[in-house]
Amino acid sequence: MNQFGKLFVSGISLMTICTMSAAQSSVGIGTNNPNPKSVLHLEAPAGNQGLLLPRLTTAQMQANPFFNSLGIADKGLTVYDTDRNQMFSWDGTGWKSSAKFSLPYVDSLENAPAGTNLM
Repeated sequence: MNQFGKLFVSGISLMTICTMSAAQSSVGIGTNNPNPKSVLHLEAPAGNQGLLLPRLTTAQMQANPFFNSLGIADKGLTVYDTDRNQMFSWDGTGWKSSAKFSLPYVDSLENAPAGTNLM
């Protein structure tokens, strides 16, 4: 095959891949029919698996340059803090816990975390 033929075949292959990628708006893992309203649809084939989020220590979440590189465009980034055993999401300016409270939780004014509304 000459140079033109190779370029032609490569071009057609690239256009096919791009067309297929653009046509698929949902990716499914464990399913052949991902929910069209999701970007990523996960199904456990045997019904006995879960989602494992990226795991970081508190120090890793707050370390430079990672922490300083995060901004408003990273809103929604979610990790699991292995020191606090909680999920945290980046709100555009800082990490926010997904937990309302941690167990064991003592419901008293003296033992409640700072800023807790006990009313």
